[in-house]
Amino acid sequence: QAAGMGLISIIDRMPLEQRNEIAVELGKGLEIGDYQFSKYIPDYLGVIMLHLPPRELDELVCDLEKLLEGDNGQVAAAVLNTFGVVIENYCIYGKLFGSHEAEKDTETRKYRLINLIVKGFANYNNTISQEAFWTFGMHIFGSHKLSPEEKYRIYCHCGKKLMTLWEGMEESSLGFFYNAAVLNQIYGFISEYELKVGNFDVPEPQKAAFFPGTFDPFSLSHKAIAREIRDMGCEVYLALDEFSWSKKTQPRLQRRKILSMSVADEENMYIFPDDIPVNIANPDDLAVLKEIFKGKELFFVAGSDVIKNASCYRLEPCDNSIHSFNHIIFKRESQEQTGIEGTDRDGSNADKRGSMRYPITGRVINLSLEEYYEDISSTRIRENIDMNRDISNLIDTVAQNYIYENSLYLREPAYKHIL
Repeated sequence: QAAGMGLISIIDRMPLEQRNEIAVELGKGLEIGDYQFSKYIPDYLGVIMLHLPPRELDELVCDLEKLLEGDNGQVAAAVLNTFGVVIENYCIYGKLFGSHEAEKDTETRKYRLINLIVKGFANYNNTISQEAFWTFGMHIFGSHKLSPEEKYRIYCHCGKKLMTLWEGMEESSLGFFYNAAVLNQIYGFISEYELKVGNFDVPEPQKAAFFPGTFDPFSLSHKAIAREIRDMGCEVYLALDEFSWSKKTQPRLQRRKILSMSVADEENMYIFPDDIPVNIANPDDLAVLKEIFKGKELFFVAGSDVIKNASCYRLEPCDNSIHSFNHIIFKRESQEQTGIEGTDRDGSNADKRGSMRYPITGRVINLSLEEYYEDISSTRIRENIDMNRDISNLIDTVAQNYIYENSLYLREPAYKHIL
């Protein structure tokens, strides 16, 4: 501890190259995995990182992110604590390097670190998940260095995501006390904010997108679609189908866990509650869905192949039927083949040559992905796993680790080879 404080006291007097060398060496120290030593590093590494120029800081964050995505719980826990210390002291970075980058870039990095901690909370490893939640409680919402206003801005960014993830977590005996301590810190922060500042109102987007699917498994293509829709100003709610008649899907809770881990680091993306079943062919269910999002502009998200082949679109339109919903349709074939007609993202008229109108009375927005994402599908991921091929460029890294660790999708030959 004395050595760590000594480093912090002289870090400002060191050349930038030496600061970077020290930060890199301390980062490697986190990889030791021996908690009796690595537990001391985050308190000092987190502060020293804030004395690095933007480029070097981003490189070190990327290196630590790779450790966080690994399966070593103790190493990942030390990385999470380091990110917590960085956020807790982040106000000094603008003073030190405000002239080196735009204020917007500085804020973007801060929220990226917050998203990485949220992603840790969604991890399938209980040690990593507990440490991430503990980091939020002790280093952020329980911090004496952050003002109530700063904590409020962080809560507006990730509070809803934390609460939705926490609700779906399995709680162990030790986890109960972890959660109680963290929730107490969050409750204390909200009380302090209402006492010192005013009403605790969290703003929400006025658009919502309902995106159903089997997601077996949730791919980078699915994530790219959800991200595009989110960037249009929508809150995206991913609804996991219970089963599929045409597919031999993995158990629903397994698919839900993969989905949760894959979108944990994305703002305004949530998993739709399990206790509200929505059958898109049932007008009564769709009436409930409209009531849930009352006051918001609601969009239904579907692929062009679903619109073309789903039986519910061939039924006679009626009150609250799927035809009355606004739609965001992502292209899986050429528009000429599927007959997409509607509006582009900006609301302008789309190309109508050679197309026929969908049986949709609501607003239609067409969405096209980059060619790279169009080639990614859940079927392709399952086939690559069966053939023992790499899937790291098709699915989230943590989800990939979860799939292989739990032998999901693996048939007998591939399973024996991996063992």
